[in-house]
Amino acid sequence: MMVTDARVVGMPGQWATIVPGLAPAVCAELAERCRSLDIVAPEVVGQESLPEHRVGHSRLLPRSALFEDIYQLIWDAGEALNRRYFELDVSDIVKPPQFLEYVGGHGHFHWHNDYGLERPVSKRKLTVSIQLSDGRDYEGGDFELFGTPQPMPRAQGSILVFPAFVQHKITPVTSGTRCALVGWLAGPPLR
Repeated sequence: MMVTDARVVGMPGQWATIVPGLAPAVCAELAERCRSLDIVAPEVVGQESLPEHRVGHSRLLPRSALFEDIYQLIWDAGEALNRRYFELDVSDIVKPPQFLEYVGGHGHFHWHNDYGLERPVSKRKLTVSIQLSDGRDYEGGDFELFGTPQPMPRAQGSILVFPAFVQHKITPVTSGTRCALVGWLAGPPLR
């Protein structure tokens, strides 16, 4: 599923990206398949007291034959960049990946991190974010990592991997729609 002429760039220990990563036709097919799922309420710690912290549409991908290739894509991209840039002990995907849509005037996610508990012995360690939209099809919606001066690549099909404990956000989408797949590689708790 990966594009053969992709290049990898990054800052060791902070983030890495595969650009372009996936072909536009693959991105469109993945988005269409994910849209067959029901929209679920966002799951954010403190969502009840901070309802505007995350605004957008979310769909959870069950581990099934229809989505197993997406689980494998997330694992393969995350593990490849982990070996090269992060060297974290990862063992599995323990939380369903999400298909996210941020619609113009109704989409953003304030500063947060993804380092959460799924099991007593397993925590999310790496976040894998796959850009399914063409970055020219929406305004705003920049993916920002704390401490990084520029937004992350908007190229359709780009795959971004970073440690789950790094603060990040999606700036408000002002027009168009930003779509992405997000998954997490987990392993023993960091010490």
